Amino acid sequence: MAEKTKEEKKKEEEKVRARRKDLNQRKGQALKGGVIVIVDALQKAIIAERYGALAVIVVSGGGGGAAPGGAPGMPPMAGRPGMAPPGMMGGGGMMGGGGMMGGGGGGGRAPDPQRVKEVMENVMIPVYARVGIGHNVEAAVMESSHVDGLDESELLTKASEKNIDYLDMTIPTMSFFEAAKAFEPAAIPGQQGNTFGGPAGFPGAGGFGLGGAGGPGGFGGPSVFGAPGGAGAPGGAGAPGGAGAPGGAGVPGGAGAPNPAGAAAARAKAQAEMEKAKKESAEEKVFANQTLLLDGALMKISSGAAPLYTKANNKQEDAVDISYLTGIRKRLDKEIAIVVDMKKDERERYIKYKAYTLDLLNWVAKEKRLPVPVFAYGGILHPLDVAMVMKLGYDGVIVSKNVFVVNNPEKRVRSLVLATTHYDNPRYLANIIEDHGS
Repeated sequence: MAEKTKEEKKKEEEKVRARRKDLNQRKGQALKGGVIVIVDALQKAIIAERYGALAVIVVSGGGGGAAPGGAPGMPPMAGRPGMAPPGMMGGGGMMGGGGMMGGGGGGGRAPDPQRVKEVMENVMIPVYARVGIGHNVEAAVMESSHVDGLDESELLTKASEKNIDYLDMTIPTMSFFEAAKAFEPAAIPGQQGNTFGGPAGFPGAGGFGLGGAGGPGGFGGPSVFGAPGGAGAPGGAGAPGGAGAPGGAGVPGGAGAPNPAGAAAARAKAQAEMEKAKKESAEEKVFANQTLLLDGALMKISSGAAPLYTKANNKQEDAVDISYLTGIRKRLDKEIAIVVDMKKDERERYIKYKAYTLDLLNWVAKEKRLPVPVFAYGGILHPLDVAMVMKLGYDGVIVSKNVFVVNNPEKRVRSLVLATTHYDNPRYLANIIEDHGS
């Protein structure tokens, strides 16, 4: 059998990557409309599954404690190290799982593969594992543990400025997204001034001298006693004319007088051209930067990430800022509307400034949404906050593991799950929050 050429291998690889992207998006859609819970212990994953979570994200962190500081947490797994003692070292204490020094921020590294395997063996819902941005080795290790997907998080140790290659993985990767960098047109060079001189002078002509003519010979005097007169002496030869003096060098012509009217016209023309270029550059910048948040999402989708999530705070997953999440969702919807209103030729021009394909932009324009779910993440631990972000248009909620640092985590998880379904029913929401776990 003939060996495949490089071009044939490249086409096959492109087909594989395209299938993976499609599969990632389909798996992402399966999580739409639900709650994803972050866990750092098997017991928490079991609670999340039992009370309605659609998936869990396993992170590194301390212990299995689900109670506040000072109260004992859940018992550890047999054969596994026990959790920290009650109080400062307990589940919600300063050094515990949800505390300042514990895994409340998800920890600095990927979770222990053994912990991931334990969770996968005991729950039926999809299990994701958190890895650092650009950390291909962490991603490969988690993939080898047969997890259902990855969460590439900015909360962990950053290994590279570039994200991992999502389509190089055989499992989907959910990812945080933010606004793309603004497009900056090239600088406009200043117009250089022109100097116009007058015509050059003409050189002077040299003079030419002529030699003087010789004098005539003298006449002989009359004879004495009849003697004939003597012959007159011959006239002397005329002196040769002196050589004419050479003509002096011509005086060089002076610089031509400036032309004020012509120079002013040239400056005015150059200024008009510069103003026109500035205006076109400003218009180009405005046109190219209409959808920076959408651009950030489409760049991640184009590279294979699914689903996506946005956070209220980049560094603290438990910082509650519903107003920020509200603003992000409204901005994203506004930018999608801009693309929908663009004409076909405008989208073709627009894509020249972007790092994703025209097909993807056209899909958004036609469907009026993103092709993958977008989850809200960051400090959402109350059913009414869940209902709020769902009403705004988010496709689901990611809940931090601090949901287990309440008196009744089971009721709290259940109330959050119910709020994603009944977010538009105030009476039902009132019943949920009566006893949702304080």
